[in-house]
Amino acid sequence: MRRDITREIRDQINSPNDLRFAQFRSINDFLLDATWNVPNFSDFPRLNNRIVSNLIYYQTNYFVFGIALFLLVGINYPVDFLFGLVVVSALLMGFVYISSSPRINNNTFASVEHFFRSAKEDRPIIVLIAVLGVSYFILSFMGKLFIFFLGIVLPIQAIILHATLRRRNLANKVANKIDLVSLQATPMGIFLSALGLRNPSLLE
Repeated sequence: MRRDITREIRDQINSPNDLRFAQFRSINDFLLDATWNVPNFSDFPRLNNRIVSNLIYYQTNYFVFGIALFLLVGINYPVDFLFGLVVVSALLMGFVYISSSPRINNNTFASVEHFFRSAKEDRPIIVLIAVLGVSYFILSFMGKLFIFFLGIVLPIQAIILHATLRRRNLANKVANKIDLVSLQATPMGIFLSALGLRNPSLLE
């Protein structure tokens, strides 16, 4: 454990302020020797902290799993899968753009912008669920639900389930704290920050 923490700190300090890809965690750490428990779902800040910490620490494992499943589905259903991925990506990017863009003085759009900003700051997980919900209705209308669930929802659910039930170890907490203070940015850290899931008020 001490060796893992030392390596994590050394890796973070060696190239500060650069985009860094987290190392691939061993299967023992990721699954076999992991400690699992059901968190207190009524304590949202603590639950959010665990999910975000695990997403940061195991991000490379999650990326490998997600890409493998994406490729498996994409090879068999390339057009349908690409269409579903474009729909979800467009909705996510649209939300991030609206919630992060400069404030609008136009009264018509000011209320919409305020709603998105408030949702991003206060209920980021609900936003992600809402994006998937809207994607569901769009793809159901287009008759592509099977690929949506198999290629997009299934890997996201598996990753979120692991991040929710996997108890954090000390190396996990150290890695997340260092990433949080932006000594280095990781792809997952940037993505979660864009969605508002790394809001400091949610990580107390």
